Amino acid sequence: MSVITSIPGQLQVIKRTGDIATFDAEKISVAIGKAFLAVEGQQSADSSRIHDRIEQLTEMVTNTFNRRLPSGGTIHVDEIKEVLNLKVNSHFLNFSIKGLLKQQLVALCSAFIKQLDMIYLPIILKTIRNFSLQKQIAISF
Repeated sequence: MSVITSIPGQLQVIKRTGDIATFDAEKISVAIGKAFLAVEGQQSADSSRIHDRIEQLTEMVTNTFNRRLPSGGTIHVDEIKEVLNLKVNSHFLNFSIKGLLKQQLVALCSAFIKQLDMIYLPIILKTIRNFSLQKQIAISF
């Protein structure tokens, strides 16, 4: 078990074993990448959109701890896991909500178009019939 010696300006992590390690944002990035692969599948591994989002989420997690401990300090690995879960889960929740909103918008537009069809289709058909009748009448004279 390591002795906790705080290095000014540096974040340190208390591991589950009790050992102390320097905070490593790359480990955060790897964990987020695994979450994306689990949710979106192996084909997402090469997506630049996914890599950009992983970078953003990693920065958000890192910034959270830099704000909490601006002078550096120690945090437990479970605190990191908690913040990481919140950030990643909120991303997937927002992603799901956007998908649901898109589906609802499509359904709403479809219903609106059907309503328009019910209101205006008879008028359009009547206009076409009248135009055709007028054309026929004009031709017969």
